[in-house]
Amino acid sequence: MSEEKKPTVIVEPTTDLSQDDMAKVVAYAEAGMPGLAQLDQAKYHKVMDLYLDGKSYRQISQIVRVDKTLIMYLSNKFNWYMMRREYLHELDNAERQRLIESKIESKDFLLQLTHAWKRKIGGNITKYLQTDDERFMNEIDLKEVDRYLKAIDIIHKLSYDKDGGKPAVGLNLGEGVTIKKTGDNEVEITPKQKTMGDALKQFADMRREEERKKRTDMIEETKGDGNENH
Repeated sequence: MSEEKKPTVIVEPTTDLSQDDMAKVVAYAEAGMPGLAQLDQAKYHKVMDLYLDGKSYRQISQIVRVDKTLIMYLSNKFNWYMMRREYLHELDNAERQRLIESKIESKDFLLQLTHAWKRKIGGNITKYLQTDDERFMNEIDLKEVDRYLKAIDIIHKLSYDKDGGKPAVGLNLGEGVTIKKTGDNEVEITPKQKTMGDALKQFADMRREEERKKRTDMIEETKGDGNENH
């Protein structure tokens, strides 16, 4: 008996940081995260925005003049890599939805166009069949007939996928993706804003926690000094 083939398991990466990068991040954290206190929320917003737009850590560091290791630390702590993948996935879904809408609008236009050609060509055919008058057949423009047939073919291709089986409608969008039509050929999407809002809240929470720890340490140090004086 032949051995049953095991399914291939594809392990997708969860970070874009190399082992050397991670070692630098760990060393940075152990050194007390120098420079982090000077990074305000506005600059953090810009750093993360550049990352989500596809800039490398080195490029971001040069643009905003922030240490590259600090940026990698934030990326690792707040899981920016997976955030960017989710953001790109949502954009891809939105683009596919826009393509479907464009196909539907194009098909509607072609249907109207073929209907007009059909009436014009069909009218002459009907008159010829009724009268056997060759003039009606001669009035039929063969170029229009060719265009009509090509339009019909395009309509059929727009209606079905490449396999010719399933209609090209009904895209299953990811959970939480909102599509809002704002014009004839425009669609508004907001996944990035939502992503950045959540991440900014995480950063603000981290800064508050750091400040709380500093105050607690200062109080403990003050108490220690007081006990020594006694």
